[in-house]
Amino acid sequence: MSIGRVVGWIVVLLVLYAIITQPTQSAATTSNLASGLAHAGQQTIVFIQSVATSFTGGSTSTSYSQTHGVPSGGVSTGDGSYP
Repeated sequence: MSIGRVVGWIVVLLVLYAIITQPTQSAATTSNLASGLAHAGQQTIVFIQSVATSFTGGSTSTSYSQTHGVPSGGVSTGDGSYP
């Protein structure tokens, strides 16, 4: 058995131990990781769309954030309004 397989089995056993001993924290960690991956995917799509728009000569001034519904690049004033 190679050292890589041994290290792989140790990692799998440690992950299983963490899931079994702390299921609530493990679920929260998994949810946070999935949320982070989803956000990264959304931002990648926004970037690709902006690059494609710039190549086709379109305007990006009216793009809106999908997660907040405010104009991209808007700055919050702290009271919920955007200047």
